[in-house]
Amino acid sequence: MINILNKEITPAEMGITMYHEHLTIDLSDQKKDLDARLGGEELVEDLKIVKKAGVKTIVELTNIGMGRDIDRLEFLASVFDFNIIASTGFYKEPYLPGFFYQKNREQLAELMISEIKDGIDGTNIKAGVIGEVGTSQKVTDAEKKLLQAAALAQIETGVPIITHLTLGCCGFEQLKILKEAGAELSKLALSHLDLAADINYVLQLAEKGVFIGIDTIGKLQYQSDEFRIKLIKELIKAGYEEQILLSTDITRLSHLSVNGGHSYQYLFEEFIPKLKQANVSRDLIDRIIRDNPAKLFS
Repeated sequence: MINILNKEITPAEMGITMYHEHLTIDLSDQKKDLDARLGGEELVEDLKIVKKAGVKTIVELTNIGMGRDIDRLEFLASVFDFNIIASTGFYKEPYLPGFFYQKNREQLAELMISEIKDGIDGTNIKAGVIGEVGTSQKVTDAEKKLLQAAALAQIETGVPIITHLTLGCCGFEQLKILKEAGAELSKLALSHLDLAADINYVLQLAEKGVFIGIDTIGKLQYQSDEFRIKLIKELIKAGYEEQILLSTDITRLSHLSVNGGHSYQYLFEEFIPKLKQANVSRDLIDRIIRDNPAKLFS
């Protein structure tokens, strides 16, 4: 069973899923930029569009220190009848809260386990995923401890781990740390691999059995749709179609459509039609956005 807000569902009930999203996030202090504080009515308007596109489940990866707001998530879940999967864990440096450095990996794992088994911040809302836990372009000691703690929490709870790879890098470093700490790699998703710009590297990671996140879709300043489609087709050609995950990773006010951004709906209105034009079948696309997230959470 999967923890969503106030109840549990089965993987089969997830339906079309955006596996790496933020519905509330606040990194504005660290970034010194109010654009990095996501929220407001404008976000609600964009969610109406993806609801019409058939999205049923959103994996919300805003965790401790990132501006996680359980009340806001409950509001959005009630408005749209989304399955929202809340997360536990910590992001990466320099976004780790001060108390992170005072705890060892076992203590950090216990906090994550408590949020999964008992509830977040004294509520009855239980996390259903560990993520997004991340690394910088070079893995720091604190980030290594974070990944080790995430692995320990997964061993105890069985929930998936979703990581953040800065610009797609350090995939093998993450896998080594997580594997040595006992993580189950078949329940691991590596995010932002569309930013790696190296298809052979991504194929080598897929060979390890992990899920491959192509999840900054619409952020054309980082990567073109053409490259993302080529990457997807190469993964399919190599037999890894059941490991592909798609999402948009909306994190800023400027990403919302009212502010001229591409927003969540870009995946359905722009990218998926391009995939179909590139001869990826509608049936396979449906399996990627419906069955693959369910497999990750099964």
